[in-house]
Amino acid sequence: WALGGIGIWWPNRTLADHPLSQGEDTYAYEKEEVGGVALWGAITGDKASSTRAELAAAVLSAVSEGPVHQGSDSMAFIKKANKILQGQNLTKKRPWALQDDGDLWEWYELAVHTKGTDSVAATWVKGHAKSKDIADGRASEETKEGNDWSDTVADRGVECFHEQGLTGLAAFFADKQKVLQNLLVRIHNMFIR
Repeated sequence: WALGGIGIWWPNRTLADHPLSQGEDTYAYEKEEVGGVALWGAITGDKASSTRAELAAAVLSAVSEGPVHQGSDSMAFIKKANKILQGQNLTKKRPWALQDDGDLWEWYELAVHTKGTDSVAATWVKGHAKSKDIADGRASEETKEGNDWSDTVADRGVECFHEQGLTGLAAFFADKQKVLQNLLVRIHNMFIR
């Protein structure tokens, strides 16, 4: 079982000019910051991977009013999202229910088709960019700031919604799982010897 957070940084947005959609209001917390709006929430489950967190954030941003440009440092998300945006049928061989994170991919597909695929763009951005990445052209000041903000507000999702005790309990059980795995490896090695 894993704990994660989703974060969206919407630069140049004000809540007075661009209020929250019903989906954003229902599934995220928001704060208007200098320069934009931060949205965040929790994600839990047995597979709270980074791709799943990126996808959950993308679903949330896709239900906003008006066009949206989704910048993500997850190439796995960007590749699949762009296939959906290009109209490819990703359920021809396997339905969403049999694909990793299929529940959220199905919601994403529905959200972007409802909004209109011409109103959604998904672009890869360099995660954790440094000055050298900007100098070398792998990132821009704008994408670095956006990714840094998204990471910061995703941390809010973890910190605010997963009580400190719950985070500690999850870490305790993760450590116990590692000890069990090491024990099993030692037992198997003993049998092999």
